[in-house]
Amino acid sequence: MSYNEPICLSIVLCDQVIEDKRTNKKSYIGVFNDILVERLPAKHPCMYLVVSLTNCRGRHEIEITIARDTDLGQDQIMQIRGQLESKNPLDVIDLVFELRATPIKGCGVHTIDVWMQPDARRLAQRCFYVKQLPEHHP
Repeated sequence: MSYNEPICLSIVLCDQVIEDKRTNKKSYIGVFNDILVERLPAKHPCMYLVVSLTNCRGRHEIEITIARDTDLGQDQIMQIRGQLESKNPLDVIDLVFELRATPIKGCGVHTIDVWMQPDARRLAQRCFYVKQLPEHHP
């Protein structure tokens, strides 16, 4: 195995992440693949994004993007950039992001992409769906 490029083990969306301070174990509460909205546009009040990486040796620049697929391509909703560093390539690094008031512009397929910078190599991608609840008529 080569230790030059990080490997993305997972991308998880959930309602909450609880981390045990003594053991550093994480519990993912309310894992989901769909976001339901009453009307559009909307803001998702709070969700957690967890990206787990391994095979990291040295310093790496990572970018995470969230976008909505449209007929014209992708409409980017959010971009997160940062650096990670690890001396041991066997370590698993969990990046936990609390996302508040995430804008939801439309229904359909949305993607989360994890990129290695500066050369924009995609390490991983996952999809989630936004669906509008049907209107209730009395």
